[in-house]
Amino acid sequence: MIEDMVSIVRLSVLAFFVLVFAVQLSAAVAPLDVTPPSPPELVYMTRFVPSNEIRLGWLAGYDNAGGSGVCSYNVYLNESFIAQVDGRGNVSYLFTSAVKGDIYVFYVTSVDCVGLESGPSNTDSSYVFDRPTAPYLHFMQASRSFNDVWLNWTGVTDFPGITGYNIYAYNASFLSLPANYHEYYLLASVPVNQTNYTDNATRVYGDWYVYFVRAFNATGDEGRLSNTVFTDYDTLPPISGISFVTPPSLQGSGGWFRSDVLVNITSFDEVSGVNKVRYAVDGVKNVSYNRSGYKSGISNLVSVPGVEGIHLVEFQARDRARNWEAVQNLSVPVDWTAPSAPVLSGVSPSTNGLVELSWNASVDALSGIGYYAVYCDAINADVGAEYSANTTALQYSFAVSNPGYYYCRVQAFDIAGNSVYSNEISVRVDAVGSPTPTPTPTPVPPLAPPAPFYSNGGGASYPIPQPAAATPEPTAEPTATPAPEAGESSSPAASSVTPTPEPTATPTPYPTLNPDDFAGPGVAPSSATGFFTLSNNWFLGLLIILVCLAAVGLYYAYGKNPKKKE
Repeated sequence: MIEDMVSIVRLSVLAFFVLVFAVQLSAAVAPLDVTPPSPPELVYMTRFVPSNEIRLGWLAGYDNAGGSGVCSYNVYLNESFIAQVDGRGNVSYLFTSAVKGDIYVFYVTSVDCVGLESGPSNTDSSYVFDRPTAPYLHFMQASRSFNDVWLNWTGVTDFPGITGYNIYAYNASFLSLPANYHEYYLLASVPVNQTNYTDNATRVYGDWYVYFVRAFNATGDEGRLSNTVFTDYDTLPPISGISFVTPPSLQGSGGWFRSDVLVNITSFDEVSGVNKVRYAVDGVKNVSYNRSGYKSGISNLVSVPGVEGIHLVEFQARDRARNWEAVQNLSVPVDWTAPSAPVLSGVSPSTNGLVELSWNASVDALSGIGYYAVYCDAINADVGAEYSANTTALQYSFAVSNPGYYYCRVQAFDIAGNSVYSNEISVRVDAVGSPTPTPTPTPVPPLAPPAPFYSNGGGASYPIPQPAAATPEPTAEPTATPAPEAGESSSPAASSVTPTPEPTATPTPYPTLNPDDFAGPGVAPSSATGFFTLSNNWFLGLLIILVCLAAVGLYYAYGKNPKKKE
């Protein structure tokens, strides 16, 4: 029996290792590559060069799934192999043996890493002669806020066999222009006698559109690139704002100033950029241009003369798409002249314990009178809140604690902050009046302390329940005293009332905290213990396999041969 079990175990182990070896062997053996890669696509060639160089460029070929990959490219000239280019990232070739007047036809093939070569790419040809001039694309007359873009250029006169012009375009967000002209798309072709074109394609607000032009001949060969011009599609005007630069010490209340005023006008446009700003001070106009580049703002410091009066600043910005914002304006009032001095008088001697003052109203022709301040010895009384709107004869009185002389004067302030003093007078007080009672301040109840908190360690906090406050029971109402009968005393004794005692509230016990509450999120409770956890499932599976093998061995040893039981 034991020998049969040992044999079964040996066979099982041997079968297991044979299976593992077969899996590893199948993974190690790569499939045989018998399919060549795809051919590349020849996309550009430098033509009409004045030297002996011609540059080719192509789109990379690719190998089929499971293939060895493209390792190189073969370049052919006039059906003859001339060079091999490393395929690891190289998709161009420079031919340096061109001769003026000859025609050169090129194509390229892909070669994978086991040596299989693809078919040829498309062909491209070049005729080498002196380089002609390029068209010159003028600054666009573009109605950029109405979708259309109008192009015009200076034609080419020294391109042999010229038959027309190709217009190329590219659209993108600003400062993300293509790395080279091969990323542009052919927008249109026009005959040689036409040197203008209108692009009325649908625009996207905020996008930039770039253009250049190339001449071409009857065989499709193209001349030099023109300069590039670009525009944008912008339908919204700039946004302007204005701020004061004058120090706060020279600014009065109510928006008035007491000196020359300097303001800063800032304009910004996020799409086409600010082109210029028009501004005017009291009708005197000026213009400022933005020469700092596209997608930028412009700031202008504007000086407002310190001549007294109300000045008007007007400003308006325009972007490069010719969108004007609405005219904005700002009033700048200037007042640096003090008001007229008030004439102060008072009742002297005073026999009622009061200092009684009066004065005539000051006059201010610009900002107007703001308030008055009264000074008597060490007493400073500001009565502006009471008399600020009174332009007739004004007065003020106050009680004193000691008899004697009080020297007083009044200071008048206008709204701009300019001030002037009145004459100074002395007032004799012979008798002391009743002092003004000081009001008792209302006490502010203290803030209740915050309730204590406990945390379960998982990021949440819970308020600890506090003992509920006892609800007072209503006290017994007093019993009315009956009216005395005849013959009884007329002074009845007040009946005493015994208040009902308030019940004592039973405090609410604090919650009992479970230690597992402090485990935090994702932590198993303390009771989750034992050997057969999720981390030990591999041991359980292995044990089950061994039990099954033992059962099979016992079956073959005793189940199929009952004689071995004896």
